[in-house]
This record gives sequence, C-alpha cells and structure tokens, in this order.
Amino acid sequence: MRANGFGGRLALVPLWLWPLLGFPAAALEVHVAALAVVNDTGNRESEAVRPEADLLRELRRESSGDSLAFREAEAGASPVSLLEAAALCERNGYACLLYGYLRRTEVSLSAELKMLDQASGRLAAVFFGGDDPAHYDRLMRDLAAKVREYFSSEIGLLPARTPEPKRNRPELAGWLGYWTPLGGEWDRVIAGVAAVGLAARLIPSDPLFRLWSRDGYLALGLEAEYGLGMNEPGYESFFLHAAKLRLALEVVLDLPAGHAAGMGVGLLAELDSATQDRKYASAFTGTTLAPGFCLSILYRYQLTGRLALGAAGLLEVAAYSPALVTFSPRMFVAFRKGDRDEPPRP
Repeated sequence: MRANGFGGRLALVPLWLWPLLGFPAAALEVHVAALAVVNDTGNRESEAVRPEADLLRELRRESSGDSLAFREAEAGASPVSLLEAAALCERNGYACLLYGYLRRTEVSLSAELKMLDQASGRLAAVFFGGDDPAHYDRLMRDLAAKVREYFSSEIGLLPARTPEPKRNRPELAGWLGYWTPLGGEWDRVIAGVAAVGLAARLIPSDPLFRLWSRDGYLALGLEAEYGLGMNEPGYESFFLHAAKLRLALEVVLDLPAGHAAGMGVGLLAELDSATQDRKYASAFTGTTLAPGFCLSILYRYQLTGRLALGAAGLLEVAAYSPALVTFSPRMFVAFRKGDRDEPPRP
C-alpha cells in the first residue's frame, strides 16, 4: 500500500487491529517480494524459476472483492532478512510484505514465507511448505492456501468464496460383487454366484447443491452388468446368465476428508438366459426379457482428484411373476476426469 492519502493512514495500523477497528473492504495490499532460490541439486536450469510469480498467480486465483489485493513488489528486490524486508517496505510504502525462500534438493522442495507488518515492525506470520520435486505446482497452491486462510480467519479480510462448480465431468466405474434372491419362490431355486459390471456416468455440475453445510452432486449413469447364477441343491443342474442394463440417477453428498455417501434410483432391463443339461431329455435353453427398477446406497472414498474406491448395495425388482427381488453388494473403483492432485474436500 502506498504511503499517501487514505492508503497511507491505513498502512500505519497494525494488522492485528484491523478486525477490532472494523475497517471496511477498503483494502489491504500485500506485496510479494522475489523469493530467494536455494539450489542444492546442481541443476542450474532450476535457478531460473520465479516462485514469486507462481505464488502470486495462485494467490490471485481465489482472492475476491476489494478487501485484499496481492501485488508484485519492487523488481529485483529479494530480501532475506527482516532488516532488508523493512527497508524495502519503507522505501516503497508497503503495508505488508511477503518474502522468503524456496529450497530445492534432489529429493525435496521446501519453502518458508515470512509476512512483515510494516506498521508494527514485526513478523505477523510465518508459513512453511514442503513437497517432492515433481509437485512444485502443488507446493505453490499449498502456500497460497495458507496465506489466504490467515487473512480469512485471523484478519477477516478474505471472505470464503464458493469455487466455481466443475461442469460435465465424465466418470467410468467398474465393480465386482455378488447377488442373491430375497425370499419367495426364486430363493428356493436359484443361488447367485457373482456379478461384474461397468458404468459410464456424467456429473452435470459438481457441486450442484449444499446440504448440512456439505456439497453434493447428481450423476446420470448408464450401467451394464453380467450376473451368474446356478441351481440350489435338490434341483437339476442349470446356470442362469443375466445381462442387465440400467439407467440410473445417483445423489452423492461429500463428507469430510474425501469420504462421500449417496443413494440412487434407476430403471432396469434384464435379459436372462437359463441353460440346463437334463438327465432324461435334451439340453434346454430359455431366454426371457423383463423390465424393472433398482435402488442403491453407496459409500466412496476419493483417493485423488481422479480415482475413488467404494462399496455399494443394490436392490433390484424384475417384473416376473412372481417378481424377482435381488440384493447385490459390490466393491467398485471409479475414474473421473479431473486434476489428479486435486485435494479432497475438507
């Protein structure tokens, strides 16, 4: 912030007094000095990186309104001590300055950011970060998030912004499970063996709604499944091959730390083929097609922005006479288009 006019008067107020005095969103400018790069790898090309530019990009990505602005400090100035940082602020009239270093080794990246409050002449906060050399961008995102969190929770200048929803996210899923009839005449005759399936889903908007302070979304899916069944003891040997096609709608609510729970409903088309080798007659094959509906519950854990593991339970009703009601537990893996380093929702 320049030391003149209204901005100059605000620059004389220590950061910790801002929330107490209730300053309007008139604005604090935070300048980011060039970060010193300490290279312990022997690779001279990595010294050409400008981490302050990448940090600024991430800081500006989520900032909002007029209450807070991030600016680039004087070109070429790279303070490493408190005295050098204070001199830079005095020379340019900065109210707040971020400075520090990035260290590279063969196996790690580490960074330290210090924030100088010019009005009080002391450090207002220190931020640390670390990662492996392959995830430089993730380190910058992590540091920027810590800085924004400081101004949001400690100073109250950066209201939380709802991120833009991700649109039309495709997802592919596969599962392996088991199925069994639930009661009635079918339960005495047929035993489920296994079920395997694939699904293609489209998530129009993520998140789409908010419930109990958690984000949620809808997923439209087309599912194909093969199920194998066989006779119960006491009946002539046969195998049942069930090919199923479902048009499903799922509602999923994100929970803390990457967990999620949901439920679904869908329409079902089931093509069953029974093959039987009879003792006293020729082999028999019978095929039937029946419509139906299904209900499901699910749990999923998002390992990365792209990959999730989970479990689900599916209740199906096929319109035979009598109706064939089955239950199928399964374990699934899902792959979603997105950023593989995307962190789970907090």
